[in-house]
Amino acid sequence: MFLLALLGLGAFVSPAAAQWNGLPFNAPIFAQSGITIGNGITDSYNSDLGPYNAATAGSNGDIATNASISLSGTVVHGDATAVGTISGGTVTGTKTQNAPPFPSMPILPCPTGGYSILPTPLPSGVSYNAGSGDLVVGGGNTYTLNVPPSQYYFHSISLTGGSTLSFNNPSGKKVDIFLADGLNIGGGGVGNTSGLPTRLGFWACGSPASPTKWDLSGGSTGYFSLYAPNHLVRVGGSGGQIFGAVVAATFSASSNASFHFDEALLNEGLPTYGISVAPYADTVSHPAGTNYTESFTVQNLSNVSDSYDLLTSARPGTALTITSITGTGVTQGANPDSARLSNLAASATATVTVHYSIGSGAGSPRDTLLFTARSVASPSTSANGRLTVTVLGYGTSVAPHATTTSNLPSNGTNYTASFTVQNVG
Repeated sequence: MFLLALLGLGAFVSPAAAQWNGLPFNAPIFAQSGITIGNGITDSYNSDLGPYNAATAGSNGDIATNASISLSGTVVHGDATAVGTISGGTVTGTKTQNAPPFPSMPILPCPTGGYSILPTPLPSGVSYNAGSGDLVVGGGNTYTLNVPPSQYYFHSISLTGGSTLSFNNPSGKKVDIFLADGLNIGGGGVGNTSGLPTRLGFWACGSPASPTKWDLSGGSTGYFSLYAPNHLVRVGGSGGQIFGAVVAATFSASSNASFHFDEALLNEGLPTYGISVAPYADTVSHPAGTNYTESFTVQNLSNVSDSYDLLTSARPGTALTITSITGTGVTQGANPDSARLSNLAASATATVTVHYSIGSGAGSPRDTLLFTARSVASPSTSANGRLTVTVLGYGTSVAPHATTTSNLPSNGTNYTASFTVQNVG
C-alpha cells in the first residue's frame, strides 16, 4: 500500500517512477518483464525499528511489473500493479491491471580496474581467479570476505553443496557486491550476521550479451537487497525467506518462499564507488591571521589503488587565501591551491590538510573554502567538501559593554570592576 500513498493523493504511482531520484527500492519485488509466484507471501517491516515479527508485519509488501503477474496460492500483503494482467492469488491491497508503463531501471556501470583481489591461500573448497573474477564456494564450506574493503567486484559468485558466503564486518559498514554476470546461491546461503538488509547489497553491473539467471533457490534465509534489472531472478527451495528487496528483469518464485520488504531500504540510493570526502560541510570563525588549517579525509572506495588530484578554491575569495596542501602521500603542485595524493590503496583513507590565511581588511565577513578530490584514472569521478569561514571583526573588543552595581556603601573603598580586552585584529 506504500506505493499508492507516495503522492498522498490516493492516485496510482508506479514504483519505478518512485524509484527515480536514485531510490531503487520501494517494494519487495519489482520486475521489468513479469512476476510469477507460487505458494508465497509478501509483507513488510522496518529493521530500523526492530527485527521482523510475523505477528506485527506490515502491509507494504507491494509487487509491480511492466508485464503481467501470476500468483498461485500466494498472499500479497500490499498492492499488486501490472502493465498487463494479474491472475490468481490474494492481494490484500489495491490490484491495478493495465497500468501505465514504468520507466526502465538503469543498468549500472561496472567498476574499473579489474576484479577484486582476494587474500591467498584460499581455504579448502574455495576457488577464485582474479583474472576471470569467478568465485566458487562448495562442499559445505564457509568463505568469509573481510570488511574493509566495503565493496567487492566479481564476474560471478557460485555457492554449491550447502556452502556459505559470510562477512567479517566489525565496523558495521554497508557491503556492496558488484557482479558483471551471475549469482548462484541455489546450493548454499549468504550469511549477514547483522540481520539488517541495509548492510548488504548485490548489484548487477554492465550489459552481458546473454544475461544469466540469478538463482536464489537454496531455501535459506537471506538479509540483503538485490538489484539485477537485466537478469532473471529465481527463488525456490522449501521455506526460503528473503528480508530486503529485489529488482529483476523477470522474477519467479515457488515452494513457499517468503519476501519481507525492509522499509529501511526506502532511503537507500544506488551505490557509488570511487571516492568520498569528509567532512562534506564544516564551519569555523576566525579573525585575520595565518596558519589556519582544515583537514579532509579522502577515502578510496574502489577496489584498486588510485591517485587523486586535490583542488581548492575560495568563494568569493575576498578573505581566504590557500597557502599549501599537505599530508602523507601528498605532493604540492606548482600553485599552492592544488596538489596530488598518490597511490591510495583500495578502501584506504588519507588525511589531507589545507592551510589558509585570512587577510586583514577582508572585504567580506564570510568566505567558503571548496575542496575537491578527483580521480586521476577516472577524472569524471570526484567528491567535494567545503569549509565556511566567518571572519571576525577587526580592532579591539571590550566586555562587558555595560554593567550596573547597586547597594554599595557610600563610604566604602577599594571597589573593583573587571573588563576583558580582546585584540580581534
